[in-house]
Amino acid sequence: MLPAPPRLDPVVAAALPPYAGDPLRFLTQVAAEGDVVGYRFGEEERVLVSDPAAVHEVLTAWPEESRWTPITRAAAPMLGDGLILAVAPNWRPRRLVVQRELTYRAVRRFAETIVGNTERTVRGWLAEERLDLQAALGRLTLVNLGDTVFGSDFDDFTDTLLQTLRASQVAIDAAVAGRFDAGERAALDRATAELDVVVQRLVAQRLVEPTTGEDLLAVLVRALESGDPAFSRSWLRDEAVMLITAGHETTAFTTTMALHTLAHEPDTAARLRTELVDALDRGVAPAQLADEVPLTRHVVQETLRLFPPLPALHRTAVADVELDGHLIEAGTLVVVSPYVLQRDPRSWPVPERFDPDRFSEGRRRELPRHAYLPFGAGSRICAGNHFALLEAALIVALVTLETDLEAVGHPPRLVDSGTALRADGPVPVRVRATASREGAVA
Repeated sequence: MLPAPPRLDPVVAAALPPYAGDPLRFLTQVAAEGDVVGYRFGEEERVLVSDPAAVHEVLTAWPEESRWTPITRAAAPMLGDGLILAVAPNWRPRRLVVQRELTYRAVRRFAETIVGNTERTVRGWLAEERLDLQAALGRLTLVNLGDTVFGSDFDDFTDTLLQTLRASQVAIDAAVAGRFDAGERAALDRATAELDVVVQRLVAQRLVEPTTGEDLLAVLVRALESGDPAFSRSWLRDEAVMLITAGHETTAFTTTMALHTLAHEPDTAARLRTELVDALDRGVAPAQLADEVPLTRHVVQETLRLFPPLPALHRTAVADVELDGHLIEAGTLVVVSPYVLQRDPRSWPVPERFDPDRFSEGRRRELPRHAYLPFGAGSRICAGNHFALLEAALIVALVTLETDLEAVGHPPRLVDSGTALRADGPVPVRVRATASREGAVA
């Protein structure tokens, strides 16, 4: 009989930089202690897993119950029974309805809408010359979400949605930091109520209108009308909330960091612009640029490696479990950090360097297994990953074609809330038109 694996000896958090002060640095230094490291977080013991094979096991083989953590419990009143938190037996049929509408091929039907919205947005930028890139892209991605996924104009409640999503993120951040008190719960309840007003309006509008459209909300309404017990009116609300919360800020952040990075990488930006111009000169339609110019996708993929919008994923050990030779006790919160994994020099040569060619056809075989997971892994991988990649690639392509962005001031300070990575404050850029393409994309 094999001896029992050793129990983890928790790292004393006091010996490391405060988690709340710089979570990314904290997790990076915890990972330096080993591939499976226990550490104390207040009164709680957590475990950071940084071995790619062990990460794959946690995300793909652990039971569904492991997904329930203090973070998901805090978010449950807002997210309800949407895909992020749904459990069997309803999860699979609901996942299939959403997933088949968001396959690689299916999302191409949204490309022209994304292109049109981006072109209109960029024309407004050129008139301003200087703007907060993060705020501007946040509005653009919300407009895209309304026009494609919801088939509705979000203009009347864009500000409400942005404020509500920001307030809910602050409350959920508190849960990650272990300080989710009555005040935070009240703030999240208020944000949920405000979001519900918008969502119920969208849902009610689609229930009384014909549902023959190609937007995802129309598809969900048709599923509701099928009579299948897996689909209910409350599910429709929950799925709509999930689509808003998951389909907006992550893409806004990714495109912000991609374009801000290109502003600091003029050679890569010039190369991308040249390849995009060549494609248009060959007759490639703007809506096809993400497919016809691979470098566009590679820029987005490399941005997701360096700046994963979800820097940490959480699971709870539902029973004592052995992982990579260590015994993890039931109830322990297990943390997987894409940020740490995707900057590990054992998997990524010169990890801090922005190198989109890592994802090129010639080097794709060199990519490490299980060490790149910007959208998660396993059956719960983000259902909207193809939509997010398409939208981000088209935005990066069109902005690069039409503008020459100049970063203003210092690089943005990144904030890891434990559930989302974002820039702390404005990301100012100076906007100039590219003379060679001025007015070419119409």
